[in-house]
Amino acid sequence: MRKTFSRPPALQLHLHQVNQQLASPVPVLSVVVACAERVDSLPACLDSLRESCAGFVAEIIVSVCEDIATSELESRHPDVRIVTLPRGALVPRLWAEGISESRGAVVALTISQCTASRGWAKALINAINSGASAAGGPLVLERSASVLDAAVFFLRYSAFLNERRPASSHTPAIAGDNSAYSRLALERGGWTREAGFWEVEVNELLIDRGDTLAWVPDAVMQFRNAGSMSVLSQRRFLHGRLFGISRARTRGESSLRIVLAAPLVPLVMLARAARLAWPNRQYRRRLLAASPAFAWLSACWALGEAVGAIGAGFADRS
Repeated sequence: MRKTFSRPPALQLHLHQVNQQLASPVPVLSVVVACAERVDSLPACLDSLRESCAGFVAEIIVSVCEDIATSELESRHPDVRIVTLPRGALVPRLWAEGISESRGAVVALTISQCTASRGWAKALINAINSGASAAGGPLVLERSASVLDAAVFFLRYSAFLNERRPASSHTPAIAGDNSAYSRLALERGGWTREAGFWEVEVNELLIDRGDTLAWVPDAVMQFRNAGSMSVLSQRRFLHGRLFGISRARTRGESSLRIVLAAPLVPLVMLARAARLAWPNRQYRRRLLAASPAFAWLSACWALGEAVGAIGAGFADRS
């Protein structure tokens, strides 16, 4: 008599998921959404992405920290893939994990606090199909955004505010929170799953290799629900610390110079944001109201840079 063996239920479920993935067509677009804190803003983000991606074979991957509850998200968006990382993971690490799990020919990045315009997906895909290695568009502050939202918005996106800026196949920078990359660009972008996807470094490497970044005015993202001041302060410090390490260790900048310049960083950042936002009357008023929070968050960044530079300096001597 031949013996029959039944697979354990967990193995059967795993094989079913693998077979489904193998049977599904390769997506034209993968969208990786990093959710480091604000899960309450995810529904609006995902609704906008699904509407924007309608008509394309697309997949949406949400990369979250393990302390974020996702049961409601899974019931409302069963087609969305969820990737979980340890608590406290920064956005670049969340992006890297999502990118590593993606299958699309084009991979777009954003965060849970952003909502996409209807033409966002089409505009980015067209830019990549036209030969750009990466593409990005403007970010807009929602009318209902708080003062703290505005402070974060101007701090992070002041260089990407202009919706009237004409389309260009050559731009020096795009915001990671509203960007898309060809699969080939990702394969040679110099990032790693473990270290994270830091778009500034990836973009610089692509440009040095002769690749092009495209500015796409129709690929608009709106921003609100930045998070709590305590968490934002901590993350600004951590991001600044990592950037300070990179400046001192990788770029060879003087640690002492970084430390001495730290007190000026908030003033420089605020002046730059004011110069870029001032032509827009609405942004002018909102930046003024957000200036105290802006100054505090940029000071957290500057302190992180100084701490990182000092640590890198000692590490280089060992």
